[in-house]
Amino acid sequence: MALDNNGDKIALHNLKDEFIDSELYFKNLTDENEVIVSFTAGQDGSRDFCITLVNNEFITIHKFSRNQTSCL
Repeated sequence: MALDNNGDKIALHNLKDEFIDSELYFKNLTDENEVIVSFTAGQDGSRDFCITLVNNEFITIHKFSRNQTSCL
C-alpha cells in the first residue's frame, strides 16, 4: 500500500505469498518509485518481485524466478 503525505491511501497491490507464511523484505532501488519485494520461507524457497508506482498505480515490472537470489 502506498500513502500520500497526508496518510491517505493512493495505491494498493496484492502480491501472492506462494509459501503461505513468508517473511517479507523490501529493498528500495535508485528510482524512488521502485522497490524489490522479497517473500522468503526458509528451506521452502523465495520469490522476489520488482514493483513500481506509476500514476498512483502499482505495476509489477519483473517477477524473478523462484529461489533466484535478488539484490537483498
